[in-house]
Amino acid sequence: MAGPEPLRPAGLPGGRERPGRQRAAEPHPTARLNLASALLASARYAEAEAVLRGLVTEDPKAADAWYMLGLAQRSQRQDDQARISLKVAADLGNSKARDALK
Repeated sequence: MAGPEPLRPAGLPGGRERPGRQRAAEPHPTARLNLASALLASARYAEAEAVLRGLVTEDPKAADAWYMLGLAQRSQRQDDQARISLKVAADLGNSKARDALK
């Protein structure tokens, strides 16, 4: 006699949620900003950029995220995109972004 069908992760073929369990929510924006900061400090610029793009998409008024996105882009020699991100951050009141644009 066969036992119950094993659970597979949701999102995979044949996957399903465990009864009574919810999917984990996205980490808090502050935690994601801290992650992006650590990635930048570790010279993992593309990964930081991906985290920061998610943050600015969710909250277009997140000045610190725009500033850090500009830094990640600048570090990857994406100068035009970096200038745009830093300008958005400066327009939102981030003084470090204003200084970076000088």
